[in-house]
Amino acid sequence: MKNKAFAGFIEENGIEEFYITGADATGCVKSTSYNLAKAGYKVCLISDCVTSYDLKKLDEMFAYYADKGCEVLILEECMMEKEA
Repeated sequence: MKNKAFAGFIEENGIEEFYITGADATGCVKSTSYNLAKAGYKVCLISDCVTSYDLKKLDEMFAYYADKGCEVLILEECMMEKEA
């Protein structure tokens, strides 16, 4: 993980899973999701809470996230999963 302060915060607080939303599916959302999954954290990307300047790339990006080990769910599915 690139940000040492953030990595320290995660470790100190015992955080093991992340729910990702954002406005740039091909930029910061991609980088954040990839790096967290690569570091072994559970990553859930909430697809209906992510957008991009190029909406045509969203399906491609959701497939990318899934291929990198992220779970891709809509918000309702994510909420049901947390309640279970």
